[in-house]
Amino acid sequence: MPEATVHVLHVDDEPDLADLTRTFLEREDEQFAVQTAHSADNALDEISETSPDCIVSDYDMPGRNGLEFLRDVRDEHPELPFILFTGKGSEEIASEAISAGVTDYLQKKSGTEQYQLLANRIRNAVDRRQASDALTETKSRHRSLRTELIELSIALLEAEDEAVDDRIEQALGRIGAHAGVDRSYVFRLDRSAGTVSNTHEWCADGVEPQMESLQGLSTDTLAWWMEHLDQREPITIPDVSELPAAAEKERELLEEQQISSLIVAPMVEGDELTGFIGFDWLDTTDVWSDEFVDILQITGRLITSALRQESRQQELREYETVIESLSDAVYILDEDGRFTYVNDAFVELVEYDRETIIGAAPSLIKDAETAANAERQLGRVLSRDGPDTAAFTATIRPRDGDPVVCEDYMSVLPYEGDSFEGSVGTLRNVTEREARTAEVVELQRQYQTLAENIPNGAVFLFDEDLQYVRARGTELEAVGLSPETLEGATPHDIFPPETAEELTHYYTAALNGTGHTFTQTFGEETYQNRTVPVEDDDGSVAYGLALTQNVTDRVARRERLEAQNERLAEFARVVSHDLRSPLQVAGGRVELARTECESDHLAGAAAALDRAEQLVEDLTALAQAGDAAGNTEAVSVAELAANCWEVVPTADATLSVDTDQTISANRSRLRQLLENLFINAIEHGGEDVAVTVGAVDDGFYVADDGTGIPEDTREEVFEVGYSTAGDGTGFGLRIVKQIAEAHGWTIRVTDSEEGGARFEFTGVGAAE
Repeated sequence: MPEATVHVLHVDDEPDLADLTRTFLEREDEQFAVQTAHSADNALDEISETSPDCIVSDYDMPGRNGLEFLRDVRDEHPELPFILFTGKGSEEIASEAISAGVTDYLQKKSGTEQYQLLANRIRNAVDRRQASDALTETKSRHRSLRTELIELSIALLEAEDEAVDDRIEQALGRIGAHAGVDRSYVFRLDRSAGTVSNTHEWCADGVEPQMESLQGLSTDTLAWWMEHLDQREPITIPDVSELPAAAEKERELLEEQQISSLIVAPMVEGDELTGFIGFDWLDTTDVWSDEFVDILQITGRLITSALRQESRQQELREYETVIESLSDAVYILDEDGRFTYVNDAFVELVEYDRETIIGAAPSLIKDAETAANAERQLGRVLSRDGPDTAAFTATIRPRDGDPVVCEDYMSVLPYEGDSFEGSVGTLRNVTEREARTAEVVELQRQYQTLAENIPNGAVFLFDEDLQYVRARGTELEAVGLSPETLEGATPHDIFPPETAEELTHYYTAALNGTGHTFTQTFGEETYQNRTVPVEDDDGSVAYGLALTQNVTDRVARRERLEAQNERLAEFARVVSHDLRSPLQVAGGRVELARTECESDHLAGAAAALDRAEQLVEDLTALAQAGDAAGNTEAVSVAELAANCWEVVPTADATLSVDTDQTISANRSRLRQLLENLFINAIEHGGEDVAVTVGAVDDGFYVADDGTGIPEDTREEVFEVGYSTAGDGTGFGLRIVKQIAEAHGWTIRVTDSEEGGARFEFTGVGAAE
């Protein structure tokens, strides 16, 4: 099946650059269809009309900038993939973008490799969104399986003797399709002959039937299998290839059928094992949930009941036993819309006795609006193109007590011709609070250690009434608060009105499913707060969580640095925005021209533009570097080195990492340091150079097996403009030294064991 078209909306105020980006993206992936817009306002109009699969936006644009545009998009499309693709890169912008819900953040660089990277990011973002949608669909399918079982049980019980086999195969097909399996089947056991045979089978489209080849299989060759079935145990095999040695015969038989995983449940008549029922998956290995096993066991009992051909009364009692075992309330209405059957869970839910319910209309337990909606939903199911099952919210009025909000799953009873015979449904109570109480206990266990040990911070858990359920952290005592004071109180009970109002705003947003990061002042201290929703098992928001940290010192340092960096920031803006965009357009145009004609002049022009763009890149890095390392965090040297190697043009060069260090560093700055060293090694050591990253006392090193650096020039290599490569800019190693000094590290150049260059960094602090 051909892949579906991926509709990408690219927003950039530079028309030439936008057009160039579209050309390269559509070259990189033939499924991409790129639409361009030159302002955020135009893009918002385009989104409402075309519903793109992904948005790629510049940051620095007139009117709304990229972050403002992102926030507008998130208001209406919280899950739509959004990639910030900008020439103005900084940690502040990246942090704000992440807080605003950006899917990915990519800085524009020189050369056309950036478009391949951008295409990969777009494809990954769209694939993740599609996978999330598929998971939601799977959960919905599972919820409808119980209703499907009710319909199947009724169909099997009402089948005439000569129609039982047809009804069993129909049941296998319906339950198999709903469960998303490749094959569902029934085997019957012949104890006297010592064999099992495949008697009923359903296969999904494109799956080869196996029933003819699975007749008269000896139970002696299936000893492991039969041992489990004789003990009335279901068999769940997440991965056929990992079956134990005792099941070698079974594994061979299953692999012949190309089965990857399966579930089998015994079929029992009285105390006697009569066969088994199973689900097969050909291309999926997984640990299947108890719900699948329960569905299979219930279906097996229903089919066993149909095969016994006993009296309808006995079969009806077994059917009712299955229904009564379900925790949801079950009901059946006749063609006139009156109750003919309800299970015990239904009686308990509505608080009427069974005699009062049977024969009554739904208006007994539903108000006029709810009853009218149920009639409309039934009409949808009965329509020619309607769904098999309708799921909707229904408010139930018990005889005593408050109304109960339920999810109502309704289907029609099987019928032939035009004679409607009634409907069947289940009601699930969604107002019960027991699950939320259990969630509080679990959250308390999970967050207790974290909350009590956050440096200069605190963690708060609050409920839908904005009352603090839990409060822990070292900062509470610092501001004169305690857990006992907070728990059970609201922000308005504790904090000044202005602070409480702001907290209430963000807490409410978290309970509505949206997290935020914001800064507040309390007394003379400044705090950074992060609020997030806390979901329960069914995906609904049960609580909100707030994390706060004292950032007073950090804010003061930032303010001191802002003044000295203002002039450098202005220079960086001019270089990155006003010079880089024309150079990128020119470079792209030259590359497109080279695909259409041959000319040595074009090759020279491309090389000159590459050098100009590298100069712009290095000048921008120097201007933006500053004197301090900025925020540091725990960084795995091995993991970051591998990531950097992936984005560097490495040709035939190789990377070896011989360290498991985790150090304290600014991740972005350390990434730039490693990338510059890798590029330097390849430029001076050749395309097949071998690069090694390893540990030294109090630090790490980057070495290569190239030509090395003469001892009398080892200090000169860090000077601006120094380069022995014909196309080098002379800034790369200067930037490396500047980043090392910003961290407080010492850098030393020496010889590697292979005679190449080795850069050692010491004074490197380990992560706390």
